[in-house]
Amino acid sequence: MNRTKIATVRGGLCPGPSTALVSAAACLASVLVPAASAAPAPRADLTVASVRVTPSAKPGESIAIAVTVKNAGRVPTAPTKTTFALSKDTALGGDLKLSERATTRAVRPGKKRVTKLTVVLPDGTPDGSYYVLACADASRKVRESKEKNNCRASAAAVEVISVFEGTLSGTLTFSDVGESATGMWDSWNRSATATINMSVSGPHMGEVFASTGSSYTLSGTRDDVNQGPSCTYERHRTERGSGTLLYTGSAVNDDLYGKFTKTDLSGLSLGVAMPYGAELQENLCGESKTTSARSRDASDIKLAEVSRTATTITYRPVEWFGLLSGTSEWDSVTGDVVLTRTN
Repeated sequence: MNRTKIATVRGGLCPGPSTALVSAAACLASVLVPAASAAPAPRADLTVASVRVTPSAKPGESIAIAVTVKNAGRVPTAPTKTTFALSKDTALGGDLKLSERATTRAVRPGKKRVTKLTVVLPDGTPDGSYYVLACADASRKVRESKEKNNCRASAAAVEVISVFEGTLSGTLTFSDVGESATGMWDSWNRSATATINMSVSGPHMGEVFASTGSSYTLSGTRDDVNQGPSCTYERHRTERGSGTLLYTGSAVNDDLYGKFTKTDLSGLSLGVAMPYGAELQENLCGESKTTSARSRDASDIKLAEVSRTATTITYRPVEWFGLLSGTSEWDSVTGDVVLTRTN
């Protein structure tokens, strides 16, 4: 067989005469080696360089955001959208998405764009610290060399502090009935009713409880008889009081004040002071004397949640104390008080 033909058949892309098998082998080797692959086309690479936010706000208010988007790639980008979310940490997942989006204008390679906007915190956002997560090119319209580096959290958190607006209403009933052979009085029978009407407003755990026409009634008797060797000493005390529970905004002077004792609002403390007049009738060995005085029955009442709806919490007394956290004279304090949120 002609060697030139062999070289031509086996090296179809290597035409021309050859006089040696070595030349044919070399030609075939050059054909079988694949050509070097082409370099990948350059792409953009959008990242969020920084996120600056307002330090605090209430639900329903706006926060200011300044987001810096950088193009770390090799080609410019078209305008893109940046989205935002509230996060309890700095990682994606389980976040509260914000509705507003920022339009980031075209970014040249190696350059940055700063976009400023205001974003409304959703009503009902729970109180707490939140980082703002910003994600560039959220709609993935730009083909990038890296697609997993588009998001960044703000360095500082936003403190969300809600303002509560509502009312507190209900009736508390006080009862004190008993006898004692060794106490200051032999027997007593006292009762009172406090009708609670208060407005409640202010930042979380800093709400102001203001009485709006709260009232009370108090009545009772105390009796004591001591038999001496030659005569009897008798005492009879009558107590009566009613009216509006004073409120001026001073915890020292007011007849009614309140505060939450639990951050989830499941606990409540009420201070109730009921002024009354007392008349004391004394009979010592046939000689009678009557004196009058003014007094104030003060109670510190702790209430706990017993039920809850979307807008209300119902509380009942669980313990109560007298003046300066001393022992209360009341045997029982009962009734329901309802907190109703109006905002």
